Amino acid sequence: MWDAGVSITVEGKHIANWLIGQVRNEEMDEELYLQYADIIGADKAAFKAALKEVPVMSETRFRKIADLLFILANELSEKAFRNWQL
Repeated sequence: MWDAGVSITVEGKHIANWLIGQVRNEEMDEELYLQYADIIGADKAAFKAALKEVPVMSETRFRKIADLLFILANELSEKAFRNWQL
């Protein structure tokens, strides 16, 4: 699974992180994940059901979404800071 985070900066100063979440890629080996469930002592059926809820997307699409969220988060932060200054 992949996850990503976006750093939020205002006037060049890092103020926060926004964790985007997790996605699966199309090539996920479900058996490996179920083996991991055994290792951590999780219920396999519940673990498998939870895996099915994780969105599936290509790496390219995930990167584009992460880039978009980075831009959006920083634009919103800059606007909020400007409003606060006013």
